[in-house]
Amino acid sequence: MKIPTLLVADAESSCHRLFADSFGGNECEIVTADSWQAALHRLSSGGIDLVFVDPKISGFNDADILNAARHCRPPVDVILAVGQGERQAALKILQNGFSGFILEPFDTRELSHLVRQCLERRALVLESQRLSRHARLMSEGLSLLATLDLAPMLECAVALGVRESGAEGGFAFVRDGDGFVLHGLQGFAPGAAQAWARLLFPRLSCTENSLYLNQDEANVLQIERPLTAFALCARQVVEGGLILIGAASGTLDREGCDLLARQVAVGFENVSRLQGVQELMYTDDLTGLYNYRYLQVVLEQELRRAGRYRLEFSLIFVDLDYFKEINDCHGHLIGSAILREVGQVLRSCVRDTDFLFRYGGDEFTAMLVGTEGDGARVVAERIRLALEEHAFLAERGINAHLTATIGVSTFPLDSEDHMELLNLADRAMYWGKERRNVVRYARDMTAS
Repeated sequence: MKIPTLLVADAESSCHRLFADSFGGNECEIVTADSWQAALHRLSSGGIDLVFVDPKISGFNDADILNAARHCRPPVDVILAVGQGERQAALKILQNGFSGFILEPFDTRELSHLVRQCLERRALVLESQRLSRHARLMSEGLSLLATLDLAPMLECAVALGVRESGAEGGFAFVRDGDGFVLHGLQGFAPGAAQAWARLLFPRLSCTENSLYLNQDEANVLQIERPLTAFALCARQVVEGGLILIGAASGTLDREGCDLLARQVAVGFENVSRLQGVQELMYTDDLTGLYNYRYLQVVLEQELRRAGRYRLEFSLIFVDLDYFKEINDCHGHLIGSAILREVGQVLRSCVRDTDFLFRYGGDEFTAMLVGTEGDGARVVAERIRLALEEHAFLAERGINAHLTATIGVSTFPLDSEDHMELLNLADRAMYWGKERRNVVRYARDMTAS
């Protein structure tokens, strides 16, 4: 526990020694100032819990010291030394805001009582503020636990951590391939945040949920400020972290940060578990692509988004030609392996922002986000050609070859109804089955 710091503003070294002998060691840290400017500067720098000042120090001004003390958080008590003949003046000074006075020459027992009384009062104020801050953390942390969407949860966690810990800035990051997805950036450029994430990610642990680096430890990593980092874990695997950068004083409320770390950890675990359940519910077991159930969800969401912002998107319906012959010739296990490889080929043909679905059996669907008809023509032809030229299960010596017939529809050109868009892409595909290994478009079908 941090011991209180007492500032003694007196030009006499004998006064400095008196306070050091009476309160130094494990009870208080004694800081001295032998000039008025030095005393004001030290008080304004922070970290002072009590001030003793002798008004005989050169340049003394009661308004200056009281103003500086009131600007501390919480305000700092000021004790004034008073001569024997100045008791009435001292009583008037108390009315101006000083916390107490001590008559010269000092009675050490009276001085000890006054100093300890002021420090105990400050300790109670600090403890009350600490408990209030933690109560707010607990209350707002409950909202984190109730948030089942990762991005809003992490943005709220960063904002809460920065505000309640007194940090200068922060951000959260989640592992994504070779990089990290960033959330809640405050005081960081994205490039700098990525660099910090790469540096700190290997140092995070699920067993030691929080990582604290003081200024010296941060300097070793070529980081210019102290920091606190929380591990974000799912199923005892570190998936990311939340970083708070220390204030200029280099201090963070560690107990509050630990409390926040526990709440964020539980919130992240809850979201991860939900995402895991959703992946099981919306993912095709065989290919790893999304399934028909999720197609309905995404299609409705994209329809609302595209309609609101006047965007376009396209659906591509893929049906493998003569796939039954593969099963008849090689068996269903080989057929299943080929379907998995079809999923891989399809992934290579679309962007990360697009969606791929196994519609059922040997039928697949792609949703091309923000893609109009001409762009969809390019992607559909790319898929058809990639499937035609690929040798499936070549590493097992099978070298099976497939073709596919493809149908394409576009929102809003072909329809503004999600079921009709699917139906049009499906019908365009069946129209292509007259020749097979072709791409057909809903607009051409309706025109004909």
